[in-house]
Amino acid sequence: MQEIIRMEKIGIDTKTRPGNNKSENGRPTPISIKRERKLSPEEISKLKEEWAEFTSKYKGRLEEISEEAMAIEKDYEYSSQELRKLNKTLDSISENIHLIARAARQSNLQDIQESSIKLLYDLKQASKLNHANLFSSLRYLITDNTDVMIEAMELNSPSSQYAKIFLLDILGSGYESSEEIIIALGNYMKNLADGKEIDPIDVKILSRLEDYYHPDFQKLKKHLLELLHHHFKNKPKDYELILACLNATTSLIKEAGWEKIIEMLKKYQFDRETIERIISKWQFGGGSDNFMPEAFAKNMEALQSIEKERPGIAKFLISKFGLYNFGRYPESLLIKQYDEYENQELPYGVVVFAEDDHNGFLFENKENLEEMAAGLEGKYLIRIMEANSKRYLLRLITRLRLKYGQDHKISFAVIGSHGNSSLITLGNVNEHGREIFIRDVIRYGGRKYQLFEDNANLALITCQTGEKGGIGNEISKAINVKTVAPVDHSGLESIKPILKKDGVGLRVKYSHNVKAATFKPREKEKRRSI
Repeated sequence: MQEIIRMEKIGIDTKTRPGNNKSENGRPTPISIKRERKLSPEEISKLKEEWAEFTSKYKGRLEEISEEAMAIEKDYEYSSQELRKLNKTLDSISENIHLIARAARQSNLQDIQESSIKLLYDLKQASKLNHANLFSSLRYLITDNTDVMIEAMELNSPSSQYAKIFLLDILGSGYESSEEIIIALGNYMKNLADGKEIDPIDVKILSRLEDYYHPDFQKLKKHLLELLHHHFKNKPKDYELILACLNATTSLIKEAGWEKIIEMLKKYQFDRETIERIISKWQFGGGSDNFMPEAFAKNMEALQSIEKERPGIAKFLISKFGLYNFGRYPESLLIKQYDEYENQELPYGVVVFAEDDHNGFLFENKENLEEMAAGLEGKYLIRIMEANSKRYLLRLITRLRLKYGQDHKISFAVIGSHGNSSLITLGNVNEHGREIFIRDVIRYGGRKYQLFEDNANLALITCQTGEKGGIGNEISKAINVKTVAPVDHSGLESIKPILKKDGVGLRVKYSHNVKAATFKPREKEKRRSI
């Protein structure tokens, strides 16, 4: 691991910083930007050569770091092998931190400065995961170059977006540059023009200025509201900006986001209370802030599609199966589930996805579900459900038993959720009983009725549940069903049904080359079936 890098070692002046100067009335005065010493033609030529050599030599690794930064923003879960590989890449890039820091200060070489600031952002994001020393080094470097970030923001260059994120990250972290950042952010907000593309970071900036009681806050808020309404008129489906408004601490900005959401959903005869509940479910089921806009778009598109085919279907799926995140599933399956709700002739299996999904991985399984459904066509039905707690999961299963249990028990099941070797997480952090622990599974094993057919199969799409002695094994014993589960962090690569004379098998392949552990049920016991 690289040791923390001091600025003096990489040619950055740490003795002269923009001061927190105040005028006679005690209010902050505009700051002056510290600029890099003007390079000679020879020095410029040398830096260009060094940067070109560096970016050429490490092109593949730089692209990898950029991809990993985006994945980390979306809370991607890494296997142990992937973490080791990522750390090796970070180590190799961090050996050139001196050059990256020097390039970031060259405002007269715009292309080089922009690419270096973007690289600093990617490195900082990637090092969050498992490279604490590099993360600390980068944080120190960025904080000590506040002036560079302010200038990049004010010039509105392509690196402005990253500069704004850096400044918000520094703000309030105890560094002496907070006051100058407040002034710079305020000036930036004043200079926002109608022709500029407003973005979610701008909404966050306004919230931070409110936190710091910026004297021009009310004027800035009014200006931003005008920009928002103008932006939404041209781009009514900018979910990223809508979500930023919903999460804003400023009430008028928050309400602007709600106005757009209500406008989109009221056509389906939802009242405000129902819309608020749907949005809450979409927020907890839509992954991180960086994936959530994509999840909202998928949910909205799926909702529009199924409602066009079957008006009123959304309310039905919500009330009968707890389904809110429509974008996770093939629309054809949702419509089929609606149409065949009363079908009690065919046997059936269930797909249970958790409400909580911090990185949106449950939106990645549409094709897998379509493939599974195609292999079952005309033979078995699929009932898709969403659960936010173990109590609600039991309620859903009880509904199925009462509705279809006279003719059929569950033939197969797929459960998708987050978790680990000792628990499965269903609901969001505000839900009571949102997690299923091993003790819950053991307790449930004492029930008097049988949920599954004798030769049923269960597939868990839940990280690490296949570890030896883990919850996957306990579920197999408690429910007396063959269970397959991943031994490490993974998603689902494929799931294929195997039709047999005595039931349905499930051939499961997990992503990241993670091994699938299989737990066979104990020998069947004679039990009273209800």
